[in-house]
Amino acid sequence: MFIVFVGVFCWQCNTPSNNRPMPPAEVIDTLKPVNILRFEKDLIQSDTLTATSLAMLRNKYGEFLPLFCKRICPIPMNMANDTILALQLNRFKFDNDIKTIYASVDSVYPNLNVIAAELAQVFALQKLYLQISKPPAVITFLSAFNYAMITTDTMLLIGLDKYLGSDCPFYPGMNYPAFITKRLRSEYILPNAINAMYQRDYSLDSVKDELLAQVVYYGKMMQYTAHLLPQLADSIILGYSKAELDWCLQNETKIWTALIEQQLLYSTNPKQFLKLINDGPTTQGFPDGAPARLGYFVGWQIVKAYINKTQPDSMQKWLNESDAQKILLQSQYKPNK
Repeated sequence: MFIVFVGVFCWQCNTPSNNRPMPPAEVIDTLKPVNILRFEKDLIQSDTLTATSLAMLRNKYGEFLPLFCKRICPIPMNMANDTILALQLNRFKFDNDIKTIYASVDSVYPNLNVIAAELAQVFALQKLYLQISKPPAVITFLSAFNYAMITTDTMLLIGLDKYLGSDCPFYPGMNYPAFITKRLRSEYILPNAINAMYQRDYSLDSVKDELLAQVVYYGKMMQYTAHLLPQLADSIILGYSKAELDWCLQNETKIWTALIEQQLLYSTNPKQFLKLINDGPTTQGFPDGAPARLGYFVGWQIVKAYINKTQPDSMQKWLNESDAQKILLQSQYKPNK
């Protein structure tokens, strides 16, 4: 099983660009909300688990249950039989900290109706653009803040305790830096889910260790998200505040010039180029106000320019184009002065 771990949603309106086609009316009119299974509710609200009730849980959740036990919430004992496994899960579900976390999850997310409706659009657009006919099973869980998003070949798994809001009283105790905490909000559930699905289907392992190739990879991820969430603000897609996005737009030419003058664009030295990819409070070596992950911003501008210039007849074509140099040249990307 291939697994990707990526350590109430509301749209933020944004005027779609030519790169963000709005969903056809016939797609929207036929949407049905996705059925989201809430494992955390079924586990925590149930009575003490027995081998019999565990079998019922396994029947409902299938391959997710062993994944939860082995990877998300590692069981410290050999799972020789269901009696032992039920014992360990009871220790988890009756732990006072877990019950407190669950109470917060249940308060923030008493239902997932909005997320279910928006996921229906995402999956419908994946089918329309990419011929993905069978959407994944969607399951929520809590893991004591260990995992936010997990994808497998057949499942999309959402750790709701990683989306309790930037002011969640638990997060300071986890020593999360401010640049992380600001994105632990419901607005990021769907873009994070799409990012995780993109990284599952288009592995970074096949991308050259070079800044240009890396920024094009992440630029495609931003555009992939924009295609599937066309009403979502650019700032949320990038994980920026409005002020941070405004800084990038106002300084786009200076950013590009710095990459050229510092000979970073074709650098294969991770110590040089990862500062433009990695998360953090800022991008090292750039002026005050520069947010982290400037490579995501630059890559997105290149990919959008490439799509505008080449007009590929399908989303699959630009996603599958692996030659970053070709994408740059054909994009004719040149920021306005």
